[in-house]
Amino acid sequence: MSAEPAHPGPDPRHKARVITFPMASRPPRHQRQETRLPADPLTPEERLAASVEKTFNEHGHTLTDETTAEIVTITLGIARDMLEGARRSEVIDDGQHAELDALYLGMLAAPGILGGE
Repeated sequence: MSAEPAHPGPDPRHKARVITFPMASRPPRHQRQETRLPADPLTPEERLAASVEKTFNEHGHTLTDETTAEIVTITLGIARDMLEGARRSEVIDDGQHAELDALYLGMLAAPGILGGE
């Protein structure tokens, strides 16, 4: 007896063009106040690393901890494998894959950037 998966995944007949990620904690764009910040001395990679680190700090963790950094690396590796599967299944196209994978690679670099490695 084989069990059917609880959620078999996307219907292959529908080609996804956009993947949306709901952000429940952010107000709708029309309600946000735009703030102009002074020139940022950080590189985009450093800003991403700081943003990821801030989120981990809010949950009592830090990417400078070796165990946490290893867990992040493993988790993002799994996410990148899933992303590759989505590309191969044509759920996303090559351009979308490249854009999303660049974000994952940026997050993968965060522990090294924060640790000065």
